[in-house]
Amino acid sequence: MASILITNIVFAGRTGTEIATFELAYALRARGHRVAIFSPVLGELAVNARKCGIPVTNRIENINFVPDVIHGNHNKVLMVALIRFPRTPAIFTCHDSSTTYDAAPARIRRILHYAAIDAACRDRLIVEGVPEHEISLIVNGVDLSQYALRRHIAAVPQSALIIAKSDAKPSAIAAIKKACKTRGIKVTAVGAGVGKVVSDLPARCQKADVVFAYSRSAIEAAATGAMVILVDSTGFGGVLTPEMLATWPNNLISYRHMIAEEVTEDLVLGALDVYLPYMIEEAAFAVHQKLGLESIAAAWEQLYLQVIGDAMQLTVADYCHDDALLAQYVVGITMVTTDLEQESRNNIIYRYNFYDNKLKTLVGKKTATAIETTGTAGYLMFGPYVTLMEGYYHVKLYGKVFERGGEPKISIDVTINQGWSTLAFQFIEELEHSLLANLLIHVVGLGRDMEVRIHVPADAKMELYSLEIVPQSNSIPELSV
Repeated sequence: MASILITNIVFAGRTGTEIATFELAYALRARGHRVAIFSPVLGELAVNARKCGIPVTNRIENINFVPDVIHGNHNKVLMVALIRFPRTPAIFTCHDSSTTYDAAPARIRRILHYAAIDAACRDRLIVEGVPEHEISLIVNGVDLSQYALRRHIAAVPQSALIIAKSDAKPSAIAAIKKACKTRGIKVTAVGAGVGKVVSDLPARCQKADVVFAYSRSAIEAAATGAMVILVDSTGFGGVLTPEMLATWPNNLISYRHMIAEEVTEDLVLGALDVYLPYMIEEAAFAVHQKLGLESIAAAWEQLYLQVIGDAMQLTVADYCHDDALLAQYVVGITMVTTDLEQESRNNIIYRYNFYDNKLKTLVGKKTATAIETTGTAGYLMFGPYVTLMEGYYHVKLYGKVFERGGEPKISIDVTINQGWSTLAFQFIEELEHSLLANLLIHVVGLGRDMEVRIHVPADAKMELYSLEIVPQSNSIPELSV
């Protein structure tokens, strides 16, 4: 049996990667493996894992056994584990096609294989330089002991459940509720998108005749014998069919491939009208046969054994190569390198208009005049990932707020070193002359990847025009708005 260390950037709540990590660790432990989890941020989930006999820590220096293999979720924490265990091979798993911490890490030779949970993640790894033959598609498994198949599938749907992720659109939820009311179906909504995170989701899925969800939640709901209608923040995906499950993870079960941009009442009504108990049962059987947690754990088990065996071929030159790259990584986030050319940059005023490609948006849209909100909660703006020399700077944000919305409030934060260090945070409250924020930050050493992020609630209405980063003297300057 193998000793396995699993890394995860956060192990506190109920996001997909956190739950997948917990369930896989539990399944591997049940198969006789030694499993531990390392995460810098711990919470209730870590407490629950420990109750199940899975050791969890945020102090990697305290781990007093050498793992046979590192299962690396999220690049930064994997790099920490590689430094702590300098002769242990690793696998890197990509769980998302867009987040920075799921990007392919430096080409460490001890990372002997890569995994992707769906086709979009696999394609991301390929574009980021990973050879395709080094990537395996291993989806997140379903814990069939939790998401068991119900004894009876209703002939006519009477109840529905909406699983609303944090990026859920209020307009989509409203359309679903209206359609369900038209068909006489009682509907409830849970999840971060409606401010109601629950711990009894398996039981709720088993009771609902219809579940509106996508990706992992959709597959889990299908396992219980619920009809699943694919809905997410990017649109409407239709009814989950047995044929889709047969080709998963290369289809629109994932939110990256919706067939309609907007969720409308008519689309939902059309989906509800093809409620077919035999098709629902076939979909449930497909999940149980193909995606059960035990079969997924077995796939991981085989990959671990392959990597452990391949590590025997590593040479001294491979380890030296890795040590050099890891040292470069540490220098990049902890030390200052400087030359005259860099010093001359200290007096540059950085100005970015809304149309600049260095200012990006997750939930907004770029119009002819601004970055505008779209009724979806999340990051309206982030960027520009500039490197700053040591010193003081004013960060000035220009725009206009029409409605501040509810909770959480509109906020701005400034980070450096790929998000590891937060330099400033505040809520955007008072509005004058289009200047929304004027933050004073102090960069100690070299501040790489400086990022300004604007987070908005779903009901906020605002426009962003430009961003300025203005260097000050090395003494604390006066701050005025």
